[in-house]
Amino acid sequence: MSEHILEIKDVTKRYRGDSATGGFRREKKLSYGPFSFSRRENPGEKVVLAGVNLILDVGDRLALVGASAAGKSTLVKMIFGLERPSSGEIFYRGTNLTYAAKNDVSARILKEARLILQDPRSSFDPKMTVLASVAEPLTAFAGRREGRHREYDKAEEAFKKVGLSRSLQNYYPHQLSGGQLQRAAIARAIVSDPKLIVADEMLSALDPPRQKEILDLFMDMFAEKSLIFIAHDLSAVKYLCNKIAVLSGGKIVEYGSLEEVMANPKDDYTKNLIRADVVFGRQLLNGEQ
Repeated sequence: MSEHILEIKDVTKRYRGDSATGGFRREKKLSYGPFSFSRRENPGEKVVLAGVNLILDVGDRLALVGASAAGKSTLVKMIFGLERPSSGEIFYRGTNLTYAAKNDVSARILKEARLILQDPRSSFDPKMTVLASVAEPLTAFAGRREGRHREYDKAEEAFKKVGLSRSLQNYYPHQLSGGQLQRAAIARAIVSDPKLIVADEMLSALDPPRQKEILDLFMDMFAEKSLIFIAHDLSAVKYLCNKIAVLSGGKIVEYGSLEEVMANPKDDYTKNLIRADVVFGRQLLNGEQ
């Protein structure tokens, strides 16, 4: 029987007041006899996610696909305890994280899950060597042991696994190319042997040949890991994932095995994604533009 590593049950996220409009309130003109004045009104609320249900089993590679502002990033923030659902529940390996103390949620997730961001440069400390950044998930929990040799040995092993030259270990992030730094981000993701990987639009800044390299690396590194792969197109999804959830307007409009959804899409948004992939999709298998 498959173990649910992640369950998202009927999760809704609403932002009220100023947060629904980026900090701005509407002004309403009022008049009373010869006097007139304006009053700022509460703009109400903005629903970012509406009744989202997802299950991720051990070994699943789930694509979370949707346009910009569909709610993908908000969902990721809630998985990592950076945001709270307005309603609904999130379970990680059977533990309900929804009402746990924020520090408890972060500690559990940070030990067992890793996030790979779209722009790796934004997630690396420019003052740290690349090797030190790769080792950081280990050293953060290691305390002040002298030298931390064991942690750095593991970081060097991860460096080697992702195909980075040993000569790059003492470089700083600005000295690496985009592809090299993305490999370093993957090394940092695998160094602590996590149970869950979330990759957020991690290919968008790379050209097609580099995308193919990173996808091949993912297939090798994460074959037995649980993966959420966030994307806005289907080219990489078809190569990497076995399940798909299509998010549109804060709702899951399509969910199931990749093969079934691609063969029999029910929602118009999914159908348009498939048409766009046929017309504009990059041929990643051949590394063509």
